[in-house]
Amino acid sequence: MEDINAGKFFCRDIKISPLFRLESLLRRALRSGAATRRSQAKVLQSSFNNLPGALRPETTERCKQLAFNLIVRNKKRMTKQASMDFDYSLNYAELDLRAHPELYRVGRGEQGVLLVEPYKSEILPSWRFKTPDVAHESAAKIYALYLQYRDAEDFVGMDMARKFIQMGWTRSLRYFNHKSGKKYVGAVPANRKGQSGAWGREIAPFERDYEKLESSKIFKKYLDTIRADPHYVSLKEKHRELHESK
Repeated sequence: MEDINAGKFFCRDIKISPLFRLESLLRRALRSGAATRRSQAKVLQSSFNNLPGALRPETTERCKQLAFNLIVRNKKRMTKQASMDFDYSLNYAELDLRAHPELYRVGRGEQGVLLVEPYKSEILPSWRFKTPDVAHESAAKIYALYLQYRDAEDFVGMDMARKFIQMGWTRSLRYFNHKSGKKYVGAVPANRKGQSGAWGREIAPFERDYEKLESSKIFKKYLDTIRADPHYVSLKEKHRELHESK
């Protein structure tokens, strides 16, 4: 809300405020949180609709157009992002996504990595990162599973292997920064279980574990290899075109 109040201030006193400052503030307001973007957009629109009549008409129109363009761009981005998010509403414990790949959503990052069966049960036993040696063995095993899925043209399996390797990278980095493995202070809110993010919590104090940094580098190399695999890229595009486009 601080951005919104500042937005009102700049709207009232735009004659003494550079326009680029206003544009920067608008962008910050629209990025500050998905849950409040709609209300922020309404406040910004209202502010521009009530600009002082004494301002030069071209300045007023430019400000209104600026707000409109940013709000429309933000809505388009949010719509696209929502269509690509992982679907947490399904009962994955009762589903076999090898038999029903059409239900799978790539999502963002590692979304769903500990939910999708039978892949979770096939990959999770090999996922370890305690030391660099353990991380190297783990990443090699998971990459071998990735190659098996690729040979079978099983994109869901390929992407799940990618997610586990990516989780090896990000978890190792978390333990590098926080020895306890807890990135945030406090428990995950009950309605956000299984979803990554701060969800209003503060970041925990840093306490480095450099052995985990080496583990993270090992997983990152495998992750980069998968991301650069033309077959993975092709099957990912095909899957999204067939099952995720709306």
